[in-house]
Amino acid sequence: MRRGIPTPVALWLFVALALGACAPVATPTATPAPTPTPAPSPTPPPPTPTPTATPVPPTPTPVAPEELRRPAANGLDTVAQRLSAPPKLDGDLSDWPGFPCYTLDKPEQIGYGEVAKWGGPEDLSGSFCWGWDDRALYLAVEVRDEALRAFAKGNFWENDYVELWVDANLPKDFDVAKNDGDDFQFGFMPGNFKDVQARATVFVPGVPPSKLRQIQIAFVPIKGGYRGEIQIPWAVFGEALDLKAKRLGVALSFSDCDGDKPAQEMMISTAPKSIAQWGNPTLWNNLDLAEK
Repeated sequence: MRRGIPTPVALWLFVALALGACAPVATPTATPAPTPTPAPSPTPPPPTPTPTATPVPPTPTPVAPEELRRPAANGLDTVAQRLSAPPKLDGDLSDWPGFPCYTLDKPEQIGYGEVAKWGGPEDLSGSFCWGWDDRALYLAVEVRDEALRAFAKGNFWENDYVELWVDANLPKDFDVAKNDGDDFQFGFMPGNFKDVQARATVFVPGVPPSKLRQIQIAFVPIKGGYRGEIQIPWAVFGEALDLKAKRLGVALSFSDCDGDKPAQEMMISTAPKSIAQWGNPTLWNNLDLAEK
């Protein structure tokens, strides 16, 4: 008889195998992926402010050189007549048509000294005329001064004399209140017609002696004062001169000393306010150069 597995044991194994084959197989559980955290939205930059336009001031309309004029409040405006022939410099003013052209004889024209001490026109006053041609500027004066004083020593301005400021280039620095290289201060002294001779000088700016010698003057005494004629060649002003506008800035004054010692005591002027502000061209007058 053949040997084999005993029947009860075989049956048990069969059942165990069958049950094992029918047991459910565990399905592995998938681990869910983590939900990504969204990146924060970037903060938008602040808005760029709209620039505020700065108002631009209107551009001033330039003034033509021939229209530049000193205000009438400065004093006496004058005109220089164009001469067909230069005057003879001899102190005789009969060849000046229309003389006297302008006069300084009012108390409000006293620019230096106490008006209360002014003795009237006999004490200090004067008349004058201007002329010009292509070569020079001319000035004729008649000064009333009851006590003519001239000293061999002392400062030029401590004598009786005629003072003249000329702005030789009015448009260049019209609004500048300080004299510079185109502003000339002249002095013309009649002397005493004895031992002190007549003289001319340029206080500022410095000019070479060769130019100073070109200035011509002639003075004569008269009862109660003196007369004089002055010629200033344009060459004296050099490159500072500009006559395109046919106008100069000027201030003409007569200076007085009545004492026995050198001293400037009083001045009467076409531009009286300018005396207290030495060298301020904005306080001077207009001198127009007429063509006829």
